[in-house]
Amino acid sequence: MAGSYRQVVKAKSVSARYNEPPKSYMSWNNDVCLDVVIEKQSKDGSSYDYTFTISGNYKKDNPKNPWGSAFKVAKFFEAVGVNTKDLNGDMVIPDAWFDQAIGKEFSYITYPSDRLRDNGKPFWNDFDIVMSADAGQDAHKAEFDKQVRDGWIKVYEEPTEEPSADSSDVSDDMDL
Repeated sequence: MAGSYRQVVKAKSVSARYNEPPKSYMSWNNDVCLDVVIEKQSKDGSSYDYTFTISGNYKKDNPKNPWGSAFKVAKFFEAVGVNTKDLNGDMVIPDAWFDQAIGKEFSYITYPSDRLRDNGKPFWNDFDIVMSADAGQDAHKAEFDKQVRDGWIKVYEEPTEEPSADSSDVSDDMDL
């Protein structure tokens, strides 16, 4: 997973959108999109708010595991200490979960895409499966590697060389 970066970040705000129409590059809609605002650091030391989205579809016909591909949303809430066992039957995330997530730390990974900018450097993507900050980088790296091996991450490009410390492409602080 060379070239991918893990950070421990705090949730500044969390909100959900439901029944989102598909983006131009997607052929399906999402039952739930969780928008998580975190604070990131730029190379000059200033901070800025960054929003990344965790999305998926519920498996409404499976009462034993209603999360379906929205398990990533559940994993976010679990990573920040929220008990996700009591999801409402209407599949709407309770407001209390959002309140409980604010200010909590979690582990977050970005990785280089196989799509390149005009300057030949890669775009960077967010890995939308987060973990508890206490899980450690090895556990998160193992989950990322499994997702790549299993074909769920289709646009990952393992770089042939490490980005330099002064690279303008990456503002994350830990190479995995």
